[in-house]
Amino acid sequence: MTWEIIRVTGLLALALLTVSVSLGIAGPAIHRPSARLTSVSLHLTAGVAGTLLVVAHVAFAVIDSWVDVPALAVFVPGASPWQTLWVAVGTIAFDLMLVIAATSALRQQAPDLWRRAHLLAYPTWALVWVHTLTIGTDRGTALMVGMAAASAGAVAASVALRRLNRPVQNITTPQKLEAFR
Repeated sequence: MTWEIIRVTGLLALALLTVSVSLGIAGPAIHRPSARLTSVSLHLTAGVAGTLLVVAHVAFAVIDSWVDVPALAVFVPGASPWQTLWVAVGTIAFDLMLVIAATSALRQQAPDLWRRAHLLAYPTWALVWVHTLTIGTDRGTALMVGMAAASAGAVAASVALRRLNRPVQNITTPQKLEAFR
């Protein structure tokens, strides 16, 4: 039973973290205030829910009797004798998620720290994505590959949306024209 819970929590976490990262990337391209508020709310909700599912995923991996993932491997990369490298990838992602969560709790008190730490969401999501494709007995199945492809497509579409909706800089100001003389 724990195998099913591990897989479901992992896949749902990937889906929710993809939604959160995608909305975080595309958010600045959303200009209508009500839509922007909705995207920020969904970004936050998906991020928190995805993180909680990762916590459940990790907890069930530790208590599972078939795989050998010791509690130390939750925080220390390379501490798991089972699929050491790919569990370590998940461990690093989890550790980065803890940094993101801790600094998010301090956003009002330390906005610059939060902003810098929040950039860790990109490599964290990439590590989660790699972990999804490389570990578990069903790692090469159509479901896993399809989830990974859909997640990558959503993030890529968000990047494209944000890049396409960048404000165009006006270079006709007198100061900027001076730079061309």
